Order: sequence, then C-alpha cells, then structure tokens
Amino acid sequence: GEQQVLGRFDMMAQSPYVSRRQCVVQVSADGVATMTTTGKPATVCRRWGSEWYWFRRDTGRRYRTPLTQTEPHILVDGEQISLDCHNPEAAIYTVACCQEAGGAGAGGGGGVEYSDDGCWMWNG
Repeated sequence: GEQQVLGRFDMMAQSPYVSRRQCVVQVSADGVATMTTTGKPATVCRRWGSEWYWFRRDTGRRYRTPLTQTEPHILVDGEQISLDCHNPEAAIYTVACCQEAGGAGAGGGGGVEYSDDGCWMWNG
C-alpha cells in the first residue's frame, strides 16, 4: 500500500485552522482507499454535490461525538476531502479510481498524484 499525508503546507494559501499533518490518505495493497484525520481541527469530506461531513480525530475521551473518527473512512471514487473545516472550498482534494484507465503510474504533474499501482489519483 501507499499513503499520502496532507496538511497546511499542501495548500496554496495556508490556513492557521489546518494542521501540518491534517489527514492521511492511504491505499491498501488490495486497492481500498481510506482517509484518517490526524489534525487538531476537523477534516471534512463530501461526495460530489453533497453536504460536507466532518471527521475529528479520536482523542481518547470517554464522551464521543458523532464526528469522532475511530476508524479510517473508506473513500469512494470522486469523493472530495477538504483540509480546512472553517473554509472547505479553500483546499479540496478529489480522489479518483483510475483502474478503467489502465493505471497512469506514479507521478504526474500539476498537483495530481497517483498511488504506486496507478489505481488511485488525488489532486488539489
């Protein structure tokens, strides 16, 4: 598998409301893509055209809100991740499954990155 850490320094305009390590996007060896929030502020996600939903990291407190993330969130093709919960439109990454394209390989330019197997892509 492969992982990509996203945070404040991955934004064009850095925000004080985004941690240096806001979330981790991981693709397992079997091709399942997940997101785990690691920052102090919430990380938000949405499916295209839907409302944003929030994820907060599990701080180990006894009281857990519905927003607390205790397991990685499984991402679906086209799902969007925003690093800034105060201004979600400021930094959006779109996750896409590229299996139909036969895998574009690692790398890419213009802010587009691919998993090592070429099956998942994220841009921002």
